[in-house]
This record gives sequence, C-alpha cells and structure tokens, in this order.
Amino acid sequence: MKIGFDFGSKNISYAVLDNGEIVEKATINHNGNVTGIFSNIIDALYQKYQQKNIETLGISGSIDLHNYKVIDPVLASVEANKFLKTGCQNILSIGCETFYLIILDENFNYIEHTVNSDCASGTGSFIDQQAERLGFSTEQLAQKARDFTGSVPSIATRCAVFAKSDIIHAQAQGFNKDSIAAGICEGVARNVLSNVIKGRKLSGNLLMIGGVSQNEKIITQIRQAIDTEIKIAESSTYFNAIGAALLGTKENLNIDDVLNRMQKERELRDKLSISLTQYPDFDADENFVENDVEVTLYQPLNDIQYQ
Repeated sequence: MKIGFDFGSKNISYAVLDNGEIVEKATINHNGNVTGIFSNIIDALYQKYQQKNIETLGISGSIDLHNYKVIDPVLASVEANKFLKTGCQNILSIGCETFYLIILDENFNYIEHTVNSDCASGTGSFIDQQAERLGFSTEQLAQKARDFTGSVPSIATRCAVFAKSDIIHAQAQGFNKDSIAAGICEGVARNVLSNVIKGRKLSGNLLMIGGVSQNEKIITQIRQAIDTEIKIAESSTYFNAIGAALLGTKENLNIDDVLNRMQKERELRDKLSISLTQYPDFDADENFVENDVEVTLYQPLNDIQYQ
C-alpha cells in the first residue's frame, strides 16, 4: 500500500494506492493549519489501513521538510499521467499559486516544462480574491461566468491591483457582476496562454489538472485559443498526490518528527566563502574628496597571486 500527499497553498490532497488501484482519495482545505490537518489525515489513514501495511509514503507540493526529499510536482504529474493512462502528451496544471505546462513525447516521457513566475496573478488564489471582491464564492464565480452571455469587460489579470481598478471601472460603465466574473475568467485564460503556452503548437491532447480545471469558462476560453483537444482529469485535484504515492520511497516515516519540524526548520546551504582566492586589502589605499567627489587611489595589484 502506498500513500501520496500533495501540499498546496490552500489544500492538502492525498491518494491511497493498493495493488495498482486507487482505493481512497480526497482534497481538504487546510485554511493555513497545514500541520493540524496533515496530522488528522495521517492519524485517520494509519488507523484505517494500519501503519504496518503502508509500504511507502511520498510528499509533493509547496512545503519545506527538514531532511526529507519532497517530490517535484512536475515529476509527480508525469508519473500520474502514465499511471492513469490519459493518452495526453501535454499537461496543463493551474493551481492556487502556480500554473505550469508539461510537454511529453509520444511515450509520455518528460521533454520540457514551463512555469509561471513567482507572482500568483492569474492563479486560483487570484480568482478566490476577485470572487470575494464581487461577493461570490469561487464556485459561484465559475458558475456565473459559465452561464453569462453578452458583452464582457476586459479585466487585467497580470496584477491584483490592476484587476481591482478594472473591476471598479467596469462597474462604473454599467457591467453587472456576472459579466465581470466572465471577464475575470477570460483574463485568467489569456494569462495562462501567454505565460506558458506562448502560442506554440502542441502535439497530442492537452490534459488539465489542478483546482482551476473545474472552471468551465476558463477551459472553454483555452479550448477556443488552441487547436488541441482538452481533457479534464477525473482525478484533477489529487492528480499529483497519485504521482507522489507512486514515487514515494520513504519507509517507516517518523510522522511525529515531520510534524514537529514542519515549516519550523529549513535546510540552509553553507555560506559562500572566498577561500580559493586572495582578496586584496584596500585599507592602505589613499582616499580624498575633490569637488564633492570621493576619489580612491588604488595600489598596483601586480604582486597579487591568484589561484
């Protein structure tokens, strides 16, 4: 039996695999209480399946764990794609804080991937924020956008501040909330297309994963922009948890130790040093101010031996 976890900025997803079959899967909102929710999930799974029956445990996603190798989400996506036999050579993931495009070969092996910048504009958290601004839940915004027909305002999604200005301007022009919801979703689709697809021709079908893959308006806009069939993964929100379960190698993981260290300790690299060279001492160099300009007369460095 294998268990995989995918930690996102909003949710924790998990999948339990036994004999090559998914026996349990779920996505739970942690509301910032990552340690508490993870602890509850682990306790429930260990009680249900018995810890001795769990062969390995894999962890992927946005989390720092001291002395534990977290599986890269891209690798988890590739592995889950093979396991689920989706038949897609391209994977587009849109989550709460990141979105990325993975391109695979005809055997569904990794070729390359493109990821958005550190800015979360155009991601799920951005949509959550704009939905709250309009007085909708995220699900309501998606439904309003899907069902709306008519003129749609242009909403900038490259920045939350710009989006706020555009929403205020659209309201002043008389656009209702449903049309603005549609404009937000269209803007997110444009943002994804310009940042990761970048006008390229995709070979094979495109698989959508991540929470935003449940937004039909965004999917429709992407489908209209690219000449490629789009599939929505049935296991969309816990797709990478499946990959983490498949790639997990850790046996007898000390969960208590992980919980105690979670987000409290980070593995740091050693400080940089200049031990391989002789850095010159400039203390003996003459300094003076002339016409309000500081001048330094450096000594010749001919006698310095560099390694």
